[in-house]
Amino acid sequence: MVCETALGGLHCREDGALTDAVGRCSGDLFALGPMRWGTLFETTAIPEIRRQAADLAVLLKERCGRHVREASCETVLPG
Repeated sequence: MVCETALGGLHCREDGALTDAVGRCSGDLFALGPMRWGTLFETTAIPEIRRQAADLAVLLKERCGRHVREASCETVLPG
């Protein structure tokens, strides 16, 4: 289970990994954006969330090693 901070966010480590009430981390659950209030105070604007997502992507790619392929960054908009 995860634990809520006094400010309403979730307790997590510096890399965003969620922790329980005694600080244990499974390493499989991560928080981004406003869920990190209490750990990070600047975590609601798009630049901060983008940075958190990029950092998490690097971490997960390192864990998965060569089994991860980068996706195309092309965006297709409707209409």
